[in-house]
Amino acid sequence: IKFVKASIEQTYSFLDFIAGGCELTMTVAVDFTASNGNPQLPNTLHSIASFESNEYAKAITSVGDILSEYSSTKMFCAYGFGAKIPPTMSISHCFPLNANQMNPEVYGVRGILDSYHGTLKSVMLS
Repeated sequence: IKFVKASIEQTYSFLDFIAGGCELTMTVAVDFTASNGNPQLPNTLHSIASFESNEYAKAITSVGDILSEYSSTKMFCAYGFGAKIPPTMSISHCFPLNANQMNPEVYGVRGILDSYHGTLKSVMLS
């Protein structure tokens, strides 16, 4: 056996990038199609029938609380799809949860949740 060239290459892990100052951000998209069930009923994904967080709010919080720690700005884009949105109540396949087409960013996980809950009250699932 004859080697022409040998080298050692460094392999970096995800934690190496984080330790080196790499930042993360996230974009959230919420499914407002009717397949998620009527929000007025308990045990549906968008349920607003109790004071407990629904499944979407739990998922946003679980993932968002972790990822937001790696963002210096804590500004996140949050969108929805599959809902009839005001004022025309026509179906939209992509809309900002904060209703601001020019700037869909919100501050922090609380901003995402507030925008999500506000949207849930103003749209119709389609």
